[in-house]
Order: sequence, then C-alpha cells, then structure tokens
Amino acid sequence: MKISENLVDAVRDRFPDFKAELDRAIALTEMGQQRYIDFYLDPHSKKVFKQIAKNVRLVAWGKSDKKQKLILYQQAINLFSQALQTLVFFNSIYINLEPLQNLYREMVGLLPSYQPIQLELNLSW
Repeated sequence: MKISENLVDAVRDRFPDFKAELDRAIALTEMGQQRYIDFYLDPHSKKVFKQIAKNVRLVAWGKSDKKQKLILYQQAINLFSQALQTLVFFNSIYINLEPLQNLYREMVGLLPSYQPIQLELNLSW
C-alpha cells in the first residue's frame, strides 16, 4: 500500500463525518470564550470552513486519484491555518481557539511523515 492510500484510510477512520466534527469544534470554541468576549465567525471564515469540510470529504470518499487527494488534504490544512488566523484577527488575540486548534493538529498529524507542509502565516496583523 502506498503512503497516500494510508492517508485516505486514516482520514476515513478518524473523520467519518468531518463536517460534524468541525461544527462541534466551532460550537465548543464559541462556548469556551469568556463572557465579555464575543466570538465572531465572519462570512469569509464560514466559506473557508465549508471548503475545508468539502476537501476532507473528497479525500475520504471522493473518486479522484491518490495524488490529487493528498493535494486536496494539504489545501484543507493550509485553509484551516488561514481561517484560524482570520478568527484571531476578527476577534481578539485572547480568543480561546483550543477546540479548533486540536482539530487542526489532528489533521496535520494524519499527513504522511515524509510530506512537508508549507503553512502560509501572515504575522503582519
């Protein structure tokens, strides 16, 4: 079995319904804020999270080839890191993103160990 096939199996095993897990992480993030800090999920982040869920679903259950699935998964991880940065920008540096960060870490952990990931971090905010 190739490494990319292992990724597909790992994604299927870990995230049989990624959208539900993502929705749960967003809800837990919203509930985990202190009372005086409102959690704002901007429209762009909502679209990005939908795209992430779509990419993960395509990796797990789509019909594309293994190489394309690896690319889709890497894109989902990059989109997730950008969405986390956007949430910090629109909310506060004190926002508690732990539930979303944990889901993000699990996604990164499923990448094959040889596969480098290039994150696009914007630290100029």
